[in-house]
Amino acid sequence: MLSMGVRHIFVCNRTVATAHALAEHYNRLIDEDVIKDARESDGTAARVRVIEKFTDQWPQEFSYPTMVVCTIPAQKQDGSAPTSFTVPDSWLRSPTGGVAVEVSWIEFHIVSETSGHHH
Repeated sequence: MLSMGVRHIFVCNRTVATAHALAEHYNRLIDEDVIKDARESDGTAARVRVIEKFTDQWPQEFSYPTMVVCTIPAQKQDGSAPTSFTVPDSWLRSPTGGVAVEVSWIEFHIVSETSGHHH
C-alpha cells in the first residue's frame, strides 16, 4: 500500500502489541528511506498508526478510509472456524465511497532444502 501512494495506514489487531510492532517496523523502514515511495517530494512521509480496538471510532483528525483490507485467517491453527469479524460501520463513512478487500489465508510453510530459507 505504501508503494501505491497510501499515506495514512491504520492497523488494528486482536493483539495490540502485534499492531504496534507492525506499525513500528514499517515506520522505521519509512524513516530509513527503505521504502522510497513512502515519502513525498516535499519530504513528508507516510505513517502507520494503530487503532487499538475494533470498537474504536475512526480518528476525527483523519478522513474516513477509502480502502479497508482484512486479513483474518480462513481457519484457526487447529483447523476450526475463523474468528468472526465485521468492519465497524463507523469506519465505512467515506463520502467518496471505497473498497473493502478480504484476504483470507491459510497458514502453510514452504521449506526449501536447497536454499536453506524458511518462509
